[in-house]
Amino acid sequence: MVIRGAPGSGRTALLTAAEHALREHGHPVTHITAAELTRMRPQQVALLIDDADTVPIQDLLACRRNGCLVIAACRDTSTSELSGAADHTLDLEPLRDDDVLALLHDVGPLDQPVIDALRTALGPLFGNPGTVLATVEHLQHRLVTVADTLCLRDLHIALPPNHPLCAHADPLLTAVAILGELRIGDLPLLAGALGEPVAACGQRIDALVESDVLTVDTAGKLRCICPALATALAEDAGPHQAQRLHHAVATQLMRRNGDPATIADHLTASGLSTPTARLLRLADRARTQQPHRAAHWYAAALRDLPRERHEHANVLRSVLKLLVQNGQYDLLAGVLADEATMPTADPAVRDDLEAAAMLTAFHTGHPVKVAHEPRAGGPLDLYAWWTGERRTWAPDMTPTPDDALLTSAELRLIHCTLSLDHAGCDREVGAVRNPGARQRLEDLMEAGATGDPTAVFEIVLGAGYRAPADGPLALGRTVIRSYAAARWSDALPAARRLELTGTPDSPIHQMSRIHAAAIHLTRGEYAAASNWLATVSHDPRFAAARAAVECSLLHRAGDSLGAVHLAWRTYRRARRAGTLVGVERLLLTALQIAIRGADREMAAALHEEIEQLYIRSPWRCARQVMLLSRGLVNHDAVAAAEGANLSRIRGHRPDLLWACRILAQFCDQPGPLIAELNTFAADPSGGFLLPTQLTAMMRRVGVPEPPPEGFTSTELRIIELIRTGHTTRQIAALLQLSATTVDNHLARLYDRTGYRTRAELAAASVDGRLTGGVA
Repeated sequence: MVIRGAPGSGRTALLTAAEHALREHGHPVTHITAAELTRMRPQQVALLIDDADTVPIQDLLACRRNGCLVIAACRDTSTSELSGAADHTLDLEPLRDDDVLALLHDVGPLDQPVIDALRTALGPLFGNPGTVLATVEHLQHRLVTVADTLCLRDLHIALPPNHPLCAHADPLLTAVAILGELRIGDLPLLAGALGEPVAACGQRIDALVESDVLTVDTAGKLRCICPALATALAEDAGPHQAQRLHHAVATQLMRRNGDPATIADHLTASGLSTPTARLLRLADRARTQQPHRAAHWYAAALRDLPRERHEHANVLRSVLKLLVQNGQYDLLAGVLADEATMPTADPAVRDDLEAAAMLTAFHTGHPVKVAHEPRAGGPLDLYAWWTGERRTWAPDMTPTPDDALLTSAELRLIHCTLSLDHAGCDREVGAVRNPGARQRLEDLMEAGATGDPTAVFEIVLGAGYRAPADGPLALGRTVIRSYAAARWSDALPAARRLELTGTPDSPIHQMSRIHAAAIHLTRGEYAAASNWLATVSHDPRFAAARAAVECSLLHRAGDSLGAVHLAWRTYRRARRAGTLVGVERLLLTALQIAIRGADREMAAALHEEIEQLYIRSPWRCARQVMLLSRGLVNHDAVAAAEGANLSRIRGHRPDLLWACRILAQFCDQPGPLIAELNTFAADPSGGFLLPTQLTAMMRRVGVPEPPPEGFTSTELRIIELIRTGHTTRQIAALLQLSATTVDNHLARLYDRTGYRTRAELAAASVDGRLTGGVA
């Protein structure tokens, strides 16, 4: 038998499996030398040969003629002579996605973003088990355990240096990797940049394509077989070689009167001095249609503009605004670092530099310095207040020009929002430049209450701001918005990644941990919720939100009295500190617990505080809590239904479920509630919202309980048998499957649900927490 497959496809593993099978059938197996094999010729033996490509074909045929069972593994590109001599040929195909996931599950509890990044980076090689395992092994020093899950801070992944594809030490291949892609028609250009003959380059390109190192698409573009190979080759080459290549390509383009924009791209990437006037003209023309490209050209030109020229100040202010509009905060950080070497006397430039430094610090999670002394009550003081470095922020009331990156009114509104000052927001919102901010005042208040600065900036600054796709604020935004949409499988991985990003004690990290704890609480995973809470700061700003989850945990542990007392103490502490973020939800949680414990006096006191909070700050979320409180205390179904409707309008699914649970306790006409529960049950993305409490509520009002979503009949049967204590072999016998197939089903179930053991899977099934989309 001949086993053919690409390197890493599992040929050796299959030979090892054959060795084990032979041992199980009573055949002695040993690793021997050629001399020992000669001595054993009279005996009946089986010969397992790995890398048979390297063995002379006549030797293999001689072994076969002597009556040996020969199982030879070779590359899929081996000569047909070897395959032709075989009685059977087995071609190893790439593994299916499910099989790769099972393989990764055996490696350890990899976070879903890590698996997704592997799939993207490896491309067609994601089905190659040797490549997958070697790449994960290469990542071991970068993997960090967060909440019992292996996570990556940076999701860029390269092939390991010892991978066979990395052995192709060809400057032409490295150049394609650095450039990302190459049109076949541009090969003469690249050959000129490398100083090599075009014909020789063409032959090497053909060989690389034939060897499946490069691919060519229908548009005639050459790329590395997978992004991980390009990353590995580019990293090995280093940034200086990349800069030299870009400069050489730009030189070739200029000699050939190439596209000016493409020349500008390569000159910018070269990091060398550039023709400033040409770059500025190109950037001015591209600013509207290609703003990200234009920003790079502006930044490159700015480096070579003399600081003393007035043009430098104009270009600097222009590029700062463009980078904030584009959300390019990494590039903005580089511009600010260049400018921090020499102070400027221009007050407008100083103001814009401080505003840009504040926004960059928010989005990167690291403080940013300016060359001059920042003004008191300015943007950098506001950032220091947000991080807790300063206890208060008193705004500088000096007027700013209308074309400033951030006006004084916008700074004041940002502060009022993040401090949950409803009256201040109402006062300042009319003074900002974005005319749509007034219409979104309620959204603005909610953004401040949930701790989402990106939403605050979007509403305050309008078209002058764009949130970035990555960084601590972007991850925090994913946690907050996914929690509101009840997409646990998006929220929890983002919370874990956030732990490895930015400054670990920032407000966005604290709120993310509280949301993660709340998700685990909803799923009935109380130990995990407690673990997340243990990482939350005891700063008064986060005390109420933290205590709301902690009170629920105490109540579920049987300490209802302790839960109510904790809520009351925390509320009084937050009120003294003037930090009201999360107090309404804390009081409503405590009110529910007090009513269940028949503590009418405490319930009345809690309800009165909720009413007073709404009077002092009559915004949407405070009204929702007030209405639900009235429903609980007065058995007022109309008020509770109105509170539920506010949750629906806000699009906050956990709050809507909370409202439905309150309404279900006393509503006489459950028609609207039944409709809401049916909506939950029918929505495939809402299956996670069916814990035991909701299941009981559905039974109470006559809504049929839906089956778990997203599972096959075989998977449901396996889950049922696990619940009844059956072993893998027993399940295999009952379902007429192999034990390996059952294990593969279990691996897929673990991957899809996020549970790691049979016990967790069974417990989740019993509690009604099991769905196909849980993280």
